Amino acid sequence: MTISSGHYLYNLSSLSRYFGKDLPGFSFELIEGSIVDIAKVVDNIRYPGVEGIDAACTVNNTEHVFRCTDSIKCFPVHPLDVLNLLYDKNRGYYIDRAECYRSIRMLEVGLTDESSNNRRYVENISILTLLETAALISCFGFKPRQELLEAFSTLSDETTSVLPAFQRLYLTAILAGDYPAAGLKLLKDFGAVEALWPELDALCGLDQAKEYHPEGDVWDHSLETLFHRKTNDPDLSLALLLHDVGKPLAVSANGNRFNNHAQIGGAAAETFLKRLEFPRDRIEKICFLVENHMMPAAINSLPTFRTEKAMLNPYFPMLLEVYRCDLLSSFNGPEGYYEACNAYRCFLKNTKNPFRNSDGKKLLRMYVDPV
Repeated sequence: MTISSGHYLYNLSSLSRYFGKDLPGFSFELIEGSIVDIAKVVDNIRYPGVEGIDAACTVNNTEHVFRCTDSIKCFPVHPLDVLNLLYDKNRGYYIDRAECYRSIRMLEVGLTDESSNNRRYVENISILTLLETAALISCFGFKPRQELLEAFSTLSDETTSVLPAFQRLYLTAILAGDYPAAGLKLLKDFGAVEALWPELDALCGLDQAKEYHPEGDVWDHSLETLFHRKTNDPDLSLALLLHDVGKPLAVSANGNRFNNHAQIGGAAAETFLKRLEFPRDRIEKICFLVENHMMPAAINSLPTFRTEKAMLNPYFPMLLEVYRCDLLSSFNGPEGYYEACNAYRCFLKNTKNPFRNSDGKKLLRMYVDPV
């Protein structure tokens, strides 16, 4: 999608192009022109009315976020040095606006000279910059310089407000990277998880039975699941991050400390995702995965009428992947996952057979007279 002669990838997207890494779910794009120029080319364009986002559209499950400027020469320099790399989509070359190439090559991120020498900026550094740094760590393996970490230690209540659109974009970016646990850990260490996402903060320090979860508390367990993904699919990753979000809200019953936590978690996940303004279809998908994440473990012991509706859902294959990551994160073997996959295959085979019900029982006996 090319809009005009001045069409650039910027922020995380230019670095994604530079490193040759596909970051699914979003694209940051800078236009030398106006929203009229975008509207002439882009279908289903939206105008979020958010400072820093002039227009947006979704194409093939990728959210394209546009900013407009009269000229890239007057576009503000970003306080993080490595986020000043632009990629000209029309001419096919990069533009280094803040002499950040050395930092990119060294995989280090720090403040630009202008920002680091501005005491007022350092003392009032925003939580949005922290989110951007976490995304850089997760997506590309950048290491923050000491002066940047020291600046984050000055975060105050006045600097911990981030619009839902940017929370959604940068959480998606963090989860789309290869090192999401490292990015999320930075956010937790400097108070962003507590300030922005109390549902996730409640997982920290919530102990679990060591015989089932030797990896640690619910927060550690949730991060561990992300290491076992086969793909960096944003919806799968969100489901993994949120799959146990119901545990802090659950009440012990019948010897089960976290009774009905999956169902409770589905409602909590919906509240979380709505607050970050995720689209309705994605919310339904992720909430299905959270609410049913315990089902694959019991699929062989439950009657088919209890599992049939879930297995007919198009997201059930991804639910099996959530189960696999959940299982492996607790240092269990994959046997339970293979058994669930086999049960699902049998169910699909039976539902396609007009002579058997979903349990595999015969519906019609055919008699053939002997010759």
